[in-house]
Amino acid sequence: MKLCLNVPFEKYLCVDELICSTKARHNLKRYNPKKPHKWGYKIYVLNGVSGFAYKFEPETGAENVVEPNEPNLGSAANVIVRLAREFPRNQNYRLYFDNYFTSLLLLEYFAKQGILSLGTIRRNRIPDCKLPAEKEISKKERGYSVEYVACVQGTDISRVARKDSKMVTLALSFVGELPKSQVSRYDKPHKRYVTIDRPNVVGEYNRHMGGVDLIDSIMGRYKIKLRSKRWQVRMFYHFLDLAMSNAWLLYKRVYKTKNTNGPLLSSADFREEIGTVLCKMG
Repeated sequence: MKLCLNVPFEKYLCVDELICSTKARHNLKRYNPKKPHKWGYKIYVLNGVSGFAYKFEPETGAENVVEPNEPNLGSAANVIVRLAREFPRNQNYRLYFDNYFTSLLLLEYFAKQGILSLGTIRRNRIPDCKLPAEKEISKKERGYSVEYVACVQGTDISRVARKDSKMVTLALSFVGELPKSQVSRYDKPHKRYVTIDRPNVVGEYNRHMGGVDLIDSIMGRYKIKLRSKRWQVRMFYHFLDLAMSNAWLLYKRVYKTKNTNGPLLSSADFREEIGTVLCKMG
């Protein structure tokens, strides 16, 4: 669903999952043990790095609709394609996503559309993978990384494998392993901090992938806590929270642009002001 496509896109955008928490009995409900709220309705959201949500799509299990001019890349990758339909092409917008969505054909499609993309990727989605095996990389020192560039239907796609506290593999159509930077990590066996290398692609991913988590935290601070067993009502409350959080982020963007002299309202004060105005209007 289109939420705020009239607002200009930010240069850095990401796609991730939001959970509308509920324990009501409904076939839309999903279970994800890695989320703070493990039971709920799954919603895919397109966000800017500031947390502003531009577009969302609830997961129903029957929304895999492909336009005639779009490739069928699989149900997960097609979510990204649908959310990116309104992107300006050939203007170097950057899109980030995690390994649930990433495939080499998705990166190749966006590269030909003039959209730069980056995501973590599962090893079983890389055909004829030339990267070292995970067992081999696990024997290396912490901070070790290796890069391999391959041509996918005429497009250069880079894959980078890195060992930190866990193994991670990334696929991308821009930047790469170099230049490396130095970061500090806690060495638990020796109980001290150590300095290790970090590839450029890892820093790029970490800086711009947290937009959905950011707006999720903003929504969680002042969440509507009315309970309902009707899934339509619960989703309405969730989208009302999302709209309020979006409005506050947009207010902050306008405030910084106009350089007004008044104080910047906090999220709580902003909601109180909206409630006061609505009461006066009615």
